[in-house]
Formats: sequence, C-alpha cells, structure tokens
Amino acid sequence: MLAIAVYVIRSGRQFSSPELWAEEVVLLNGIANKGVLTVLKPISGQFLPISTVPVAIGSVWLTYLPWLLSASALLTFAATSSLFAFGNSTLFPPATQRWIPLGLALIPIGPEVIGVGLYNFWWVGLWPVAVLTWRIESRKRHALGMVVVGAAALTSLAASLAAIVFIALGTGYRSRRMLLIGLAAIPGLLIQSVCAINGERVSESNHPLSASIADGLHMIGRFPWTRLQWFGQPKWPLVEPRRLTAMTGLALCLLIGVASFPVVKEKAQALRGLLSFLILYTGISIGARPGATLHPIVAGPRYFFLPWTVLILSLFALAFWSGFAVNVRFAAGLALFMGAMAWTVVFSRPVPSAPVNWRKSLQECATNPLPSSFLYAQEDGFQPLWKYEFRSEWCRANT
Repeated sequence: MLAIAVYVIRSGRQFSSPELWAEEVVLLNGIANKGVLTVLKPISGQFLPISTVPVAIGSVWLTYLPWLLSASALLTFAATSSLFAFGNSTLFPPATQRWIPLGLALIPIGPEVIGVGLYNFWWVGLWPVAVLTWRIESRKRHALGMVVVGAAALTSLAASLAAIVFIALGTGYRSRRMLLIGLAAIPGLLIQSVCAINGERVSESNHPLSASIADGLHMIGRFPWTRLQWFGQPKWPLVEPRRLTAMTGLALCLLIGVASFPVVKEKAQALRGLLSFLILYTGISIGARPGATLHPIVAGPRYFFLPWTVLILSLFALAFWSGFAVNVRFAAGLALFMGAMAWTVVFSRPVPSAPVNWRKSLQECATNPLPSSFLYAQEDGFQPLWKYEFRSEWCRANT
C-alpha cells in the first residue's frame, strides 16, 4: 500500500487529471479508422497487448479513457509488486522482500514509466525476473511461474528474453523446472523476434561492438553517479566522466558475478540469472538507441528502467543478506545509497506546459458540424502537443 501511494505521488497529475500520450492517440486513431483489431498489430517492432488492449476497451467509453489507462498502469504496477513481495524467495530475506515494491516505486529515473498505461509493457518485463527469485520446488509454484513467464513473453520483448536466461540456467544447473519455465517463453520469443525484425526495432546506428559494450557499461555504471554528475562534471584528475561510469558498470557486474560463487546453489543460480537479465536488458536498450544519447533524468529515462531495476534488485540481495562478506555488503549498500540520491533531482512527473482537457476536446469533436476534428495528446511535459484527426461522427458515437 505504501508503494502504491508513492507510485501515485510520483505520477503527478496522471491520476488527478490524466492525459493521453502520443502513441495512445495514434492507436486510438487506428481503432477509429481501421477497427479494434488494430490493437493486435506490433508497435515499434513489439507485440504489446498489455498496453494496447486497455486502449481498445476504453475506446467505447472515450470520456473515461485517460482514467482507464491510468488505472491499468496502477494495476500493472500492483501485479508486478505482488510477484516480488509475495513469492517465496530464494534470494531475498523476508524483511527485505517486503520492501521491494517500494524500491520499484522509487526507481531513481525520471518517472516516465509511472502512471502511464502506454508503458505497461516495461513493467511486464520484470515479471520473469520476479519468477527467477522464487522457490519453485512445489508443483503449484512451478506451474504459476510457467504461466507468468509465458504470458509476459507474449506481451513484452524484454520479457521474452527470459527464454534465454531460464533455458541457460536449467541446462547449466540441470534443473528440469527452470528449463520448462524457459520453454514456456519460447512462443513469445518467436513472436517478438519476428515483430522486432519486421519493425526494424534495432537502431540503425553502425556502432562497433566495442562502442556498444562501452555504452552498456556506461548505462549500468551511471547509476551511482547520476546525482553527483547533475551538479557538473567530476573533477578527478586523469578520469573522464564517461570512462568513470563505464569502469563503475564493469565493477558492478563483477561484484554481482563474483559474489555468486561462495553461496549456496539456489542463491548462486538466482544471482547469475539477475546478472544475465541485467546484461540482456542493457543490450536491448542500447540496441534500440545508442547509450551516448540517453540520460536517466532528461533523455529517455525508460531505457534505464529495466537495467537499473534489475541492478537495484541485485544490490538489494547483496546488501541485505548476512551470508555475503562484509565488503560485498558494504559496496552494494554504498552503490544503492549513491543511486538513491537521484530522487532529489526529479521525484514526480512535471506539470505539462500545455495541459489537455480531454473531456472538452471530445465535446468539441462530437459537436463539430464538420466531418472531422482534431484530438490532442502529450509527447512529454514540455513539448508542443501532437494532434490527430478523427471523424466527428465517431466521436459522437463513442462519447
């Protein structure tokens, strides 16, 4: 309940005066002109029913559509939090596990993915990560894990990568149950791969492999330094900020990997799975957009969401379990503390410079004697509004 309260506060006006966002109105325009099956078409190379179906449902109650989408975002967050908080975890002590939902609500990036139904699929990308931390010895828990991972893979490109992680872990640890969970994600991986290839989801930038690796390490390693770098570039001699963050990213990956060796099999398996998800999620973020153009506060925060969330979960596991060495716990705790300082930069979504009165816009469309009208959407809080043409008759029929 505390996590949900923080989530709502961080969303700003999205729960008091919700607005539709550009891609949501693009989808709504497709429904109006081509029918409801538009929601089954890929968007930007991804099959995203968790984000598109709520728009289709709300299209017959247009007046309430922004509120319905905000409610779908809240429900998706609550479902994600529940998977972490109420699973029987192999990795987190019970006291730590109960605080994970609050950690999810306080992810220290610009709150782009908070409160907006369009971004539901980003949260679904965490569902396989939650299953990874469960004890799956019981048949019931294992079956639930297969359902959760299989469903997530069908609605999120990131979640479909669980097939790679779980099959690798199942093979390496000779775990039939892990292998079956990975196989449950295969249909989703195939569908998402076809959509990504046909949708040209991968960035067209011809980055060499070394530059892509550096971008990935930079994205991971920026986590502890975000707040400090906001005041200006570090002044340490002989160390450039980007080199510093890349070295920090490598150190954090090594910390997680090395810490997984002296622990029991179940914890080692989960830690190595988290490290795999961290690398894969960073890779798809960099593949979609080069890391040098991103910033966790002001330029594409959503691309940092999955890598940083998995990183935070890994650091939680290292910092709050007494079985790890004191120096490992201290390093993880210090990284968490430094990353948390970014909350003081931007906690909640800013008030848009040009708010949209959705009800008024619909009314104008429905009462317009001309054949068509424009409905408006936000691109973000400070950009000019985007507008899309709708048939006035359709507005009248669905308002």
